[in-house]
Amino acid sequence: MININYSIIHVHSSLNNVIFSLINSKGALVYQTSCGKAGFKKAKRSTFYAIQKALDTFNMDITKKIIQPFLFVVYVRGINKNSNYAVRYLRKLGINVAAVINVTPIRHGGCKLKKSRRL
Repeated sequence: MININYSIIHVHSSLNNVIFSLINSKGALVYQTSCGKAGFKKAKRSTFYAIQKALDTFNMDITKKIIQPFLFVVYVRGINKNSNYAVRYLRKLGINVAAVINVTPIRHGGCKLKKSRRL
């Protein structure tokens, strides 16, 4: 049996912000950052430049914390152009991305609507 060390990177892309979380193979949170934490406010948090700066700090901090080279599995959540850009920029930084898994929740009809008002 081969023992492969891997970590998980969660990319949560909402309309206003992008959050990056690093989770080790045991399931514990190691590091977390976001575009808002990188110093961007309001609508600027969802720009490509904000994602670049947040991922640059993310890359510098995880290289300090992790000594040996790891494989990373990236879980992407959110229907947004920013999530695809974040995965491409992770690969551009030289992070070994083994797999990209989309875990965006899909609606199935939702809850029952309120009764419509009679006039």
